[in-house]
Amino acid sequence: MDMGKKLAVTPDIELVSNNTIAAIADTKYKEIDADDNPLSGHAMHMYSYSSITKAKKCMLIYAGINDIEKKEYPLIEGITLYILQFNLACGSKQEFDMSCSKFTKGI
Repeated sequence: MDMGKKLAVTPDIELVSNNTIAAIADTKYKEIDADDNPLSGHAMHMYSYSSITKAKKCMLIYAGINDIEKKEYPLIEGITLYILQFNLACGSKQEFDMSCSKFTKGI
């Protein structure tokens, strides 16, 4: 193993404001569990991303077919993890556009 190499750790989405990462998001292509709680491994990934980027707001975005309310979980060091679900159950382009609009307004 080459100890000089570093592992690149990058969240899927970085929201930047005034040249500073204001929030980060990671997408998960599976449905969230029945209790709408994140897996501990997913929460740990977000904590790691937050520590590296210094962003205090993190989002896990799950793909699914159900509407769930945005949930908020305080983590350590003033970091907040938000759980969102993007509803993929659309029968037309118009429904998909409406779903995208609703999702972005919820962020």
